[in-house]
Amino acid sequence: MKKLFYVTAVMIFSFNLDAAENRFISAGGSITEIMYELGLGDQVIAVDSSSYYPPEAFAKPHVGYFRRLSAEGVLSTNPTHLIASNGAGPDEALQQISNAGVEVKVFKQEIYTLDSWKQYLLEVGQYFNATEDAQRIIDGVLSKLPSIQTSGEKKTAIFLMGVGDRGPVAAGQNTVPNMLMDLAHLTNIVTGFEGYKPYSVEQLIKTKPDVIIMPSHVVERMGGEEKICQNTTIAMTTVEQGCDILVMDALLALGFGTRIDQAVEILVNHEHQP
Repeated sequence: MKKLFYVTAVMIFSFNLDAAENRFISAGGSITEIMYELGLGDQVIAVDSSSYYPPEAFAKPHVGYFRRLSAEGVLSTNPTHLIASNGAGPDEALQQISNAGVEVKVFKQEIYTLDSWKQYLLEVGQYFNATEDAQRIIDGVLSKLPSIQTSGEKKTAIFLMGVGDRGPVAAGQNTVPNMLMDLAHLTNIVTGFEGYKPYSVEQLIKTKPDVIIMPSHVVERMGGEEKICQNTTIAMTTVEQGCDILVMDALLALGFGTRIDQAVEILVNHEHQP
C-alpha cells in the first residue's frame, strides 16, 4: 500500500503568513475560499478549476481539477506547498508531488454539520497559524444565521446532482446540502442513505417535494432549467405544483467554505414560481 506524506502538526508554527517564499497551490474550491478569507491570497500562485471564488483566485494559473491532479502540472508552477480539499488526488500524483519536495496537506472531512464546519475552519486556521482569523470567519457566519428568518411551515426538499436515464442522483444525509437544508428549516426527503446516490424515481414522484435544488454546473450541463423540467421524472414529480428548480451556485451548495450563511439565505428566501 502506498503511503502519502502530509504535513504534520510540528509544521504548524513554521509559517510566516507574510513570507514571500511561501508558494501555495490551492486545490479545491472550499479551501481556496478559506485561504483567501484568511488573507493568504497573495501567496497563492495557482488554483484548481473548481476554485472560482473569489474571482481573483480564478484569475490565477490553473493546475487542472483537484480530483484529477497531475504531478507535472502542479510541479511546473514551482510550489512550496500543495493545499487541498478532501477528495484531492489521485494518490499517485500526490505521492509524486510529495517526493519532489513539495509539502502536501489534504484537509480531510467526513462529517458535514455546522459543528464540524466550525472544527474544519479552526483546523485550517491552526495549520496556517491563523486561528484568530478562522474564529473571526466562524463568528461572522454564526452571527448572521439567526437573522435569516424562516417561515413557520417546514417545507420538504431534495437536492439533485443529476436526473438521467438511470434516474435521479440525490444528496442524502451527512452532506453539505443536507446541512444547509436543515439550517434553512427544510426537510430533506432523502433519509435512507448518506452521501450522493441514486434515488427511487417512484419515491420521488410519490413524495413530491416542495423544493427541488440543483447546483448550477449540473443544470448547465443538462441544458438548462427548461430542459430539466421536460424530463419525465421531474415533470411527473412537479405536475401539481409546477416545475420550479432552485439553481444554486455549486460552491455555495456543495462547498464547506466561508459563506454558509449566504447559502442558507438563498434557500430560505426562495419563493416557488409555478
